[in-house]
Amino acid sequence: MSLRQDLAYMLADRFGVLRGGGPYRMAMRERGDRVDFIIAGPRGTRRLAVRGSTSDAQVYLDVFHHRAYETARFAQQAALDAAYRAILADGGVPLIIDAGANVGAASLWFRDAWPDAVVLAVEPEGANHAECVRRLDGDPRAHALRAAVAGADGEVAVVDAGLDAWGFRTVAATAGAASVPALAIPSLVAAAQARWPSARPFIAKIDIEGFETDVFAADTGWIDGFALVIVELHDWMLPGTAGARPVIGALAARDRDFLIKGENVFSFRNDRVG
Repeated sequence: MSLRQDLAYMLADRFGVLRGGGPYRMAMRERGDRVDFIIAGPRGTRRLAVRGSTSDAQVYLDVFHHRAYETARFAQQAALDAAYRAILADGGVPLIIDAGANVGAASLWFRDAWPDAVVLAVEPEGANHAECVRRLDGDPRAHALRAAVAGADGEVAVVDAGLDAWGFRTVAATAGAASVPALAIPSLVAAAQARWPSARPFIAKIDIEGFETDVFAADTGWIDGFALVIVELHDWMLPGTAGARPVIGALAARDRDFLIKGENVFSFRNDRVG
């Protein structure tokens, strides 16, 4: 850690001298086996200690500094706001599914962006899930579920793809292998509604290191219920598999706008607002 970084963090901690734009300002410093963050946003200031020597710090930078899931600059934001308000006006609670939640950074972003929503954070890898639980602990509108998302309910195995803590993959479980529950999107919606009976689909974010092919190759009728579906594609990681084909096909077959921002595809349902 550089002296400059240490000084910048101390100034941020003591005097609130934070860097960044948009809804968040932040400071960070490396401390051996951890990285300390100060993140100031619409719901106040968070002070977080995340695992050092892992991808955790980069996840928080991607989410809060690079604003990977921000939609405010999209023209479709008006329709998304309207869908959110419509659920609330009808007595429902907007449901956000964070599939491939990793350590919970995106879930925190969504909780800030949509404060009246509930977030089901779905993460299959044990250590990442434990971190996610720690981040969401005490928030009655967020829950970290240790499971994977799949095209059909069952079990999957979690494998280390050698891409750090954000690169664990799920594959079909084999006999005798350690496994975790796998749930299709409708089953995740049902699990959320068991916890929050008024929950109604609003946003689905899916970043599951290639297993999105399995999810979108199955019944995709659930897509229509979500005002926004965000998917990270992984053909770069799995060349020659055409893994993105069922994702793109399922989204393109519907009356939805299709935008790309960074690593993610944003699919907005066309609700014809205005």
